[in-house]
Order: sequence, then C-alpha cells, then structure tokens
Amino acid sequence: MLETHALDDARVARAYARTAATVKGRGRLRVMRELHAMGIAGDVAAAALAEVFGDLDERTLIAKALQKKLRGRTRLEGRAEQARLYQQLMRLGFTPAGIAAALRKLGGPDDSIE
Repeated sequence: MLETHALDDARVARAYARTAATVKGRGRLRVMRELHAMGIAGDVAAAALAEVFGDLDERTLIAKALQKKLRGRTRLEGRAEQARLYQQLMRLGFTPAGIAAALRKLGGPDDSIE
C-alpha cells in the first residue's frame, strides 16, 4: 500500500491540518496535539503545520472564534466571561499571548486581561 501512497503521513497531516484550521477553526497547538495522537511523526506534523499555518494569521483565526462565541456582541460582560472565553480559546489551541491580545482588544468591564 505504501507504494501507491495510500498511506502517506505527510499528505494526511497536511489535509488534516488544513481542515482543522480553516473549517474547524482550531489553532496550531491543538492541531499538533491531534496529529501526534494520530501517530504522525513530530517532524512530519511540524512540516504540515508550517505549510498550513504559514498562510494563516493566528489573530484572524482567534477573531473568528471570538465572533462565533460572542454571537454578534462586541464587548465582554465581565471577568467570568473573559475567563470562560480564554479557556475555550486555549482548548482550541491558540497561544496564550494571542488570546490575551484579542481579549484586550475587545475590552470588558475594566479592560484587564492577564
């Protein structure tokens, strides 16, 4: 089967990463964990992520995820909502710094995100 490229880890990793990022809105960290769980070698997964996420801006992905979570609202309602959104975005695989910057940009009751 390997001769026919039916089981090509690099191709599978690229396709999975592309779908996870563009369709499912997942971040680089989560996609890496998922590829690792699928048994994809670290170097193959890293190459796939570099190819897929090289064209994507994490800030844009986080903004889309926030827009979906907030359902049209433009401000956060309190610290509890900030914390909830932060945790949800972390589970999606975005970086802490990127999440904090996006939440600061949205603002909130006292505009303090740590």
